[in-house]
Amino acid sequence: SFETNPSIDVNFSDAASGSKQIRMLGLTSPYILIAEENIPNVRGASQAYGLSFTPGTWVESIQVTKGAGSVINGYESISGQINTEILKPANDIPYYLNVFGSTDARFELNSHINHKFSDKLSTTFFIHGNMRLAKNDMNHDGFLDNPLGEQINVLNRWQYQDLEKGIVSFLNVRYMNDEKQAGEVDFNPRTDKGTTNFWGSEINTQKVDVSGKLGYVFPDMPFQSIGVQMAYSYHNQNSYFGLNKYDIKQNSLYGNVIFNSIINNTMNKFSTGINFTSDDYNEFLFQNTLVDWSRKDNSVGAFFEYTYDNLNNFSLILGGRVDYHNRLGVFATPRIHARYVPWEDAVIRASAGRG
Repeated sequence: SFETNPSIDVNFSDAASGSKQIRMLGLTSPYILIAEENIPNVRGASQAYGLSFTPGTWVESIQVTKGAGSVINGYESISGQINTEILKPANDIPYYLNVFGSTDARFELNSHINHKFSDKLSTTFFIHGNMRLAKNDMNHDGFLDNPLGEQINVLNRWQYQDLEKGIVSFLNVRYMNDEKQAGEVDFNPRTDKGTTNFWGSEINTQKVDVSGKLGYVFPDMPFQSIGVQMAYSYHNQNSYFGLNKYDIKQNSLYGNVIFNSIINNTMNKFSTGINFTSDDYNEFLFQNTLVDWSRKDNSVGAFFEYTYDNLNNFSLILGGRVDYHNRLGVFATPRIHARYVPWEDAVIRASAGRG
């Protein structure tokens, strides 16, 4: 989805394990805020493999911001933000089926089952499965060109909307199990794990996500709204790379309250609110000795963002936030992002800020 964008590069960060990462404006994934439905998603324990955890058929749209952008979703982005929107149950078709197979033994199945209980309540059940069964070594270097593996990924998404009362809400419940095997072609986990016969790696990940969104648009003021987002994520990865064992377990809680309105007219908008994140990491690396990187990261912050758009050729986003973090203390995050179109097919962008 991103490889046709001139400012975004998708590269193999690790040829042995087959993990991919995004580079935007020259910086790698940790400097990019990657969100799903405006909830930070590819971060922490899922940083290395999180791009493969969202099936392509689920995605309705992708929004890309280059450079220092919005402060609404947090202070973590430096070089840009990427947000994906998932298909909405109210607009989805009753049934969708996609089956894929290739000569390198990659197989994939995607199915969406949608049901509308009424004009206000609807749900979609997303099913995704993929597997790679055969070993390929086209360059004859003794290592797998792509990891073997299989993944099952299911999502149940509910949408309730009452447009007369200005209420829209979503509830998502998701489970994923992903297993990968990488390394030398002759590596057999049953006989070679923990030995120096052949180099190999296994990465087993389980992930559970629960999120909810509730939005209210004031009936007498259609340009004014308030929204609440809550999300819980559980990520458990057990893996080894040769003789090194690496395990990480992450429990995360995220909350956001946003108020949107205008100043005089729709060319002048603002958003303000508060959000918090709580990340509990149990992270261990077993080499010759045990290395414990377990930690807790808790933060709470308030933000304000002003947007000017003349609806023609110039837009400006000016925002700032102040956060308190249990390990970093109190810090401010100012940002500005401007876009100007001097003539057709020409765009000038400028951004500055910290994070």
